[in-house]
Amino acid sequence: MKSFLTNYLLYLYIYSFVGWVYESTFVSIQSKHLVNRGFMHGPFLPIYGSGAILILFINHLSNGVIWKSFIFSIIVCTIMELCTGLTMEKLFKVRYWDYRNIPGNIKGYVAPTVSLFWGILSMSLNLFIHPWVSSLLTYVPFDVLETITYALTICIAVDFTLSFIESMDLRRTLEEIASKNKEIQKIKETLTEKKQSLSDNIISLKDYSKLLQIETKNLLNHKLTEISKNNPIRSKHALNVLRRNPAVISIKYVEELKEFLKHGKR
Repeated sequence: MKSFLTNYLLYLYIYSFVGWVYESTFVSIQSKHLVNRGFMHGPFLPIYGSGAILILFINHLSNGVIWKSFIFSIIVCTIMELCTGLTMEKLFKVRYWDYRNIPGNIKGYVAPTVSLFWGILSMSLNLFIHPWVSSLLTYVPFDVLETITYALTICIAVDFTLSFIESMDLRRTLEEIASKNKEIQKIKETLTEKKQSLSDNIISLKDYSKLLQIETKNLLNHKLTEISKNNPIRSKHALNVLRRNPAVISIKYVEELKEFLKHGKR
């Protein structure tokens, strides 16, 4: 049981690392600059590691029958990807992948071509990759493997905890920005009402527009300072997530953030 747990934890970490290498390389080439993909700071993408472990168990339950493993891997891994994506957006207000440009997608989190990729991955993993990886590990003494697994478990647990805290702080910051947008809109509506109640001889449209810009910009600066001073650690954490993954904010909050920043440019 001890060796079983050690081996599968190690497989989880290995395939999480392989997934990170694949994703980061692919996105870095597309973006033309280095990108650290994923939820965590370190070089691990748990969804790939979890997918690989699921595929290994599916293959075992399928008695090594490739076509069964292929079909069940597509179904199970697609469900896992959808649930993970929906949960992360609900919990953190972020989306780490987006398939909305792929035909047949569901909420941008799963798509037929990506599901097919999971099936192809299952065949590659079961026929070529995993036999080679498991064979390679047999050359390493079990005590060494156990020590490596313990060390990785501690490092990944700490990384995951810090990443979780940062992502929750990003969520709170985004929600606060959305709230500030509502306050700014109320100020604008109040100013509009004031303008309508004033004579054109007292305030011109140009003067009114200038006043509106000053008021909204002042409010924006005040709110930014308020967020930063009241929650300096949270603001730092939110910026950390955005620096690592500038495109992860969910659609709703991307628009809220754009609106918030737009006020400061007027």
